[in-house]
Amino acid sequence: MKKTILVLLLLALALPSLALDLTWSKYNLNFSVPDGGFEMMSTSTHYERQWEDMLLTVHLYTKDPEGKKEIYTTTLERKAADFNMYEVKKTKIKVKNFDTYAVEGIMPDGTRGLLVNLVSKKSELVVQVVVNYLFGNREMVEDVVKSFAENPDRKPNHETKKQKIKKPDQKDAKPSKQELEEQKRLEKEQKYQEKRRKGEIFDA
Repeated sequence: MKKTILVLLLLALALPSLALDLTWSKYNLNFSVPDGGFEMMSTSTHYERQWEDMLLTVHLYTKDPEGKKEIYTTTLERKAADFNMYEVKKTKIKVKNFDTYAVEGIMPDGTRGLLVNLVSKKSELVVQVVVNYLFGNREMVEDVVKSFAENPDRKPNHETKKQKIKKPDQKDAKPSKQELEEQKRLEKEQKYQEKRRKGEIFDA
């Protein structure tokens, strides 16, 4: 048991080294991305980086001069429509020192899309984050979005995650009907993607 805990602690200590911290010094904007991948574009207002299983795009804008908050959601919905995304819905992601507006959905090729507008509480900056990723990478994608921070110290926001420890005598809770349905849906989607990858299914 002690050896298992020691291994977990060592893994937890190693995780931060797998991240690459980036800074937009002109805006004191910092964020963290998974190590590896390659930079596709970097300008004063646009950044793109791609990995084997994820594509990150970041655009910088200024706040709406008329103060219309609904525009931060409608612009994302328009962009999702441009991508021909389906099953698009609003979602919530908390990012420190930003008002957050987000939508998510499925791309035409079956991959996932998360579109977020981060509206700074400190300045006139609006950070638009678009992530196209494979199913199963959602937690990593959220870590990237939550890492955005506006400060002159070149420090992204690295959240400390609390690990829930189950007591030995604690019985496993039965999954709810909704969780079972979601699990079946995900298994069905995984089988579909596997058949597409093997060439057994071709999209029209």
